[in-house]
Amino acid sequence: MVETRMLVEEHAARKAVPASPQLIARLEELLEQQKRQGEEGDLAAVAVTDRCFHAEIVRSGGNAILSRLYDQLRDRQLRMGVAVMHSHPDRIAKNVAEHSEILEALRAGDPDAAAALVHRHVGWFSNLARGEVR
Repeated sequence: MVETRMLVEEHAARKAVPASPQLIARLEELLEQQKRQGEEGDLAAVAVTDRCFHAEIVRSGGNAILSRLYDQLRDRQLRMGVAVMHSHPDRIAKNVAEHSEILEALRAGDPDAAAALVHRHVGWFSNLARGEVR
């Protein structure tokens, strides 16, 4: 799942540049929502909003096949997201910070930086799955 996410999301981050004002506004909205949900301790809501943040970037590329492929990962992503936040509560703040960086790269019009940030962000889950994160 993580490899598929990295392939789709890195491609989508590059393709999202130049980011439309609508995409930037939606990502800002989701980021604020995720911050509030984290402060409230609503881990399930944080996981849903986290997933929506990434899905918006994927959808912005206009590739219906990639969007459908990405949507097929939804249930696994949500289960994994909630489990990770329970075992790594500090991850909520890190996700928000990393999402902010991705948003800034999109806003700056830097496709390579956006893709690299997505790679680092999603790659953390790969490291976790391999037991490299405690």
